[in-house]
Amino acid sequence: MSADTSPHDFTGQLGALATGETRSQVEGRLRSSATWRAEYGKHISEKHPNLVLDFSSQPKMHQIGARVGALTELWGKAPQIVVMDTASNVYMDDMGANSEWQRVWLEAIEIARTFNLFWIFAHHVKVGPARGGRVAPEMNDGLFGSDQFAEIVMGMHTPRPNTVDVTVRKNRTGPKDVPVRFDVDFARADFKEQTKS
Repeated sequence: MSADTSPHDFTGQLGALATGETRSQVEGRLRSSATWRAEYGKHISEKHPNLVLDFSSQPKMHQIGARVGALTELWGKAPQIVVMDTASNVYMDDMGANSEWQRVWLEAIEIARTFNLFWIFAHHVKVGPARGGRVAPEMNDGLFGSDQFAEIVMGMHTPRPNTVDVTVRKNRTGPKDVPVRFDVDFARADFKEQTKS
């Protein structure tokens, strides 16, 4: 779910991932030909048949829960994972109130438990060394609090071009500070874990 990313951006990224072409190639063909749109749609649905995209603006948590319930009814089983670009896109009465952030996280946990699924909030870091992406973010670099409710908190940064490091900053059920390095082709939206020699 993404309230602040356009369907056009996702189409370009998914088309690149599904076909192996660059995002600019995909976007150029989508602009120039209606038949390419159908072809990319076919590639995406073949590679990701159960992918559901949602671009609702400021959804309320009960609406998200209802959508998950509807997909569960439709498919006969619950979705495995909900990924939301940031909790700040969920409707809140007062974004400055810590209680509202906590409510969003606690309702996400309730939905995850009800439907036995993973819920991932992706969010950004505040000002500071981690903001530029070259330094691994620490727990206190998060844009907002409420991370105390998370089972796992991971940080992602780019120490050098075409490399992304993912580090576990908090893990209720296992080790933390576990780094994993990926080689990244951003043009093709492709991540490959580096093998250890």
